[in-house]
Parts: sequence; C-alpha cells; structure tokens
Amino acid sequence: AVSAHQVGGVLLEEDRRAGSQVSTDLELYRPIINVTKHYRWPMAIRLAQLESGAVPSDIEVFIATGNLAACGMARGLDVSAPLWNGDEVPGLDSRQFYFVEVAKDERPEHVLDCLARLRR
Repeated sequence: AVSAHQVGGVLLEEDRRAGSQVSTDLELYRPIINVTKHYRWPMAIRLAQLESGAVPSDIEVFIATGNLAACGMARGLDVSAPLWNGDEVPGLDSRQFYFVEVAKDERPEHVLDCLARLRR
C-alpha cells in the first residue's frame, strides 16, 4: 500500500521519555530497514545512545546528542536542548549537520532567533 506514495525517507526515533541509557541493538529494526532498502527510501534513525560501530550500513543518517565520530555516515547533532535553553551550541565536523526539534508551543519569534544562532 505504501509503494504507491512518494516517500522522502523514513525516520525512526527511540522513545527518549523512558530515560533509558541502554544502547539500542539496531538489528532489531532489520525488517523496517529491509523495507526501506527495497523501496530505495533513505533511512534515518534518532537514538539517545549507540555503541560504537553498531550502525548497519543500510542507515544513511544517524541523529543523536552525543559524539558520533566512529560512524561513517552523515550525522545529525541534536542541539534542541542547548539551543532552546540559550546554552552554547557545539561546533560541527565535516560530516555533521544540526538537528533541532521545535516544540509545538514554542513562540515563532524565539524559533527564528534560535535558528539564526545556528547560522553564525
């Protein structure tokens, strides 16, 4: 049913509300990874923590709050918390990009001001 729709990519997110700091075994997502690979949809995953070298090559983008220097793919550095709190935002390396989750009740003016900080 989904093959007839234009899909730009698939993003899997770990439930971070549980507060678990246990590393996730990404092979548990293998059935979903296989479907995205079959349809040639880009695959991204957002986790709280990951063991070094545990990212399957089928995943194009990995998003996390920590240092992911061991990963060979594009890495989204989640700066949501420091950005909204007005804290220092860490710099990026050549394979990273900023990832920000905007809260639904965030004032538009504050969002624009914070996003301008990322462009400096």
